[in-house]
Order: sequence, then structure tokens, then C-alpha cells
Amino acid sequence: MLKNFENLHIHGYQFFESISSSDRRYFLSLIKLNEVSKTYTSNSKIGNKIIKRLNIDIDKLNEAYEHLYKEKPPLNSTYFVLRVMKPGEVSEGYRSHFDSHRFTFVIPIKIPEKSKGNLYFIPKLRNEPKNFITNIITKIFWKFFSGKAGFKILQYFKKIHQEDFKKYKPMLFLGRTTFHGNFPVDAFSNEERITFLLHFFDPEPIGIGNIMRSLRKR
Repeated sequence: MLKNFENLHIHGYQFFESISSSDRRYFLSLIKLNEVSKTYTSNSKIGNKIIKRLNIDIDKLNEAYEHLYKEKPPLNSTYFVLRVMKPGEVSEGYRSHFDSHRFTFVIPIKIPEKSKGNLYFIPKLRNEPKNFITNIITKIFWKFFSGKAGFKILQYFKKIHQEDFKKYKPMLFLGRTTFHGNFPVDAFSNEERITFLLHFFDPEPIGIGNIMRSLRKR
């Protein structure tokens, strides 16, 4: 799946070849087997099976990281999350944020034809934080533009990209510099919207992202 990362370096994101229907059926069977019911579920087991099935070459990913950041990738810094959006789940809409990890894969698994919930994103909105303090300060600043009102303000002075994933092309973006969120899923839809998020390379192992993830697990 991973051949080059030119667009990631230039634009801060890139897409890959579409996931086959057989692979999507396999992923859905894994989710059904695990009886997932929450909106967000951390699941390394399913994440690793997705990586294997889609031939995501971790060595190539490490090479891309070293080329981009001029340093060795941090060890044991992955976070794999299943995201299941139910119709009318408006509370998950417009929750704009930066990720704690430098690389974020969005793996589309089930995208209803007649519903919204699209990803919106602004690549390279902020520079890569130099340390924990600058990360916190800039996160707090841009958090004022989270929510529907913040989104409407932001769209006046920034180009906001959108992706519906209906072609089932996985997307890789620079999570710590890309401001992103999802539109709410339409209430009239009768299908769930299922994606899997593969986060790689958190340079702050005891940073705010790690703390928040630990609290959510309690």
C-alpha cells in the first residue's frame, strides 16, 4: 500500500488506493465479533489486523517519519481507535482538534451513501510544536475555533478541505499540524458510519494526549 509519501511531505496529507469490498467485509466481521457498541473504542488487535491486511509497511512509515522530522521515530507510540458514528449523533460533530500523534491514518470501513459525517480538515494550520508548552498553548488557542460557530468563523479566512470517503481511499495526514473534525451524521440515515483511526508517533509520551487517553480508559 505504501509506495511514496510525496504528497504527505508537500501538502500534509495524501490518499492511497481504495480498500476492496472483501477487505471491508473482513473488517466489519472483526468489529461484529468484538461486539463494539461505543462511539470510540481503542483496539490494538483490530488495528494490527488492518495494518496486516492492507499491507501497511511499518518500515516505510518509519522512513517517511525520519525523512520528514530528521529524527528516529519514537518507540511504542501508537493508538488505534475504532470510530462508530450512529445516525443523529450530533454531539460528535464539529469537535475540531489537533492529534497528539504525528501520523494519522483514516481507514474507511462503512460509509453510508445517503448520510453526512464527512471529515473536514485544514492541513498545516500550525507549525509542528517545538515542545510540550508550545503544543499546549497553540492547542488552547485553536480550541476557540472548535464547535459549529468556530467552524463558521474559520471558513471565512482558511480553506477547509472535506472528504466523504465514499471511494474508500485511506487517508494519511500529519495529525499534530492538521486541524480536523467531522460533520454530524444525519439523523435520517439508518446506517452507522464506521472508520478506523491508526495513530503513529507521539513525540510526547507523557504529554497531554497520553494523559487524556488514560483518563478516558478509567
